[in-house]
This record gives sequence, structure tokens and C-alpha cells, in this order.
Amino acid sequence: RASDVLQFRRKAELYERKTGRRPDRLLMVTPYIDEKALEAARQLGIEVYTKV
Repeated sequence: RASDVLQFRRKAELYERKTGRRPDRLLMVTPYIDEKALEAARQLGIEVYTKV
């Protein structure tokens, strides 16, 4: 779901605030992702892997 992608992004921002380090890259590994979530991930710069 797109909301899961947004929640993941917020967790990355929390990590940055708490540690002072920005993550080098954000990636999600999932067996399935719907089109809205995939588009949200692209807009936020999150890499998505579905066929591992």
C-alpha cells in the first residue's frame, strides 16, 4: 500500500534525526506491490525489489 511506503519514508527521516546520519539509500523488498505504492516509492526515491 502507498501508506506503507510513506510510513517507511517517515522511519528513514526519524533515523536521520536521531543519528544525524542520512541513509545512503532506501530500498524495500516485497513479494508484491500495487501500482499506487510503486509510484509513491518512485516519487520518494525509494528502490523497490519484487523479484528476488
